[in-house]
Amino acid sequence: MNFNTTIKFIQAGAISCLISNSSIGQNPFKKAMEIVPGDYYTVSFSPDSKYVVGTSFSNLKYSETLTMRAGGTQVFNIETGVKELAITDRPALCAVFRPDGKEILSAELSNGPRTFSFKDGAEKSIKSQNEEVTFTTLYSENGMDAITGTVKGNVYITDIATGKLKNTIKTNDSAQIVISLHLFNNGKNLITHSAGAIQFWDLASGKLTKYYTPANGKSVSYVAVSGDKKTMISQSGKTVSIWNLETMDIKTTFETSWKYCGAISPDGSLIALGFDGGFYTFNNKGEVIRGWGGDDVDVKSLSFSPDGRLCAAGLSSGRLYIFDAAVLATSAE
Repeated sequence: MNFNTTIKFIQAGAISCLISNSSIGQNPFKKAMEIVPGDYYTVSFSPDSKYVVGTSFSNLKYSETLTMRAGGTQVFNIETGVKELAITDRPALCAVFRPDGKEILSAELSNGPRTFSFKDGAEKSIKSQNEEVTFTTLYSENGMDAITGTVKGNVYITDIATGKLKNTIKTNDSAQIVISLHLFNNGKNLITHSAGAIQFWDLASGKLTKYYTPANGKSVSYVAVSGDKKTMISQSGKTVSIWNLETMDIKTTFETSWKYCGAISPDGSLIALGFDGGFYTFNNKGEVIRGWGGDDVDVKSLSFSPDGRLCAAGLSSGRLYIFDAAVLATSAE
């Protein structure tokens, strides 16, 4: 399907600063925030939807012989655009807010998982098991444990206060990176996502309850879970699957012309899929609603706010864009 001929595509152009929603009518774009150089690997909202945290990492080539890593973890106040916390000298791959919003758990490329107090920026290192690089992070439902996935296919559950390792889950894809982690069923079950498979676990026992590999034989590009933990989306090749997490089964699928990253709204009604050029939104039947993008818009990550009002997009240009989710849910025609 050629989406450009079926929906109105909103052009980003050279937008680079604060734009009021009233001045752009039904354009979903609200704000842009600048960061240190580097691709936005992940973007995530605070529980109260007032702040957004992003992580970035890039290898910047300064000459034929000099390449340096750049990036970090940064937190923005969405209303003002003010940077509330900035660790700009340590590239990071993932960061999430604690369920109470008072702390941030970040996966730094060189230093492993660390927590940051949102009040004063105080840091605490979480022991990196076997010196494995941590790729993704997640808090337990009560916020007391750090759940970290590594590049060697292992998942570690660590008590943050004591630093004690509580459990280790060795995925069946030990040679593959744990790309993302997700909780559901009131935090009792864990989803691990690697390029080769999606696996469902009982968190307390570490036992595997379901192992899924795409029927088309393609790798899994991304996994995203709705805020109510009832719906999940995943993509393999050009096929996007919409899951019922209560049964851990696929409800329906639809086809796209590209793959990159994805997010789903808290109630599971709106899906956003990003690619090199922008992103499109779909309803939960897989029907396209509208698009947004431009010539220099390479969307690396997407996330919906817990209250469902906003959608954040992290770009390879080092910008973080905020959108009105209600507008994204309505046709641009």
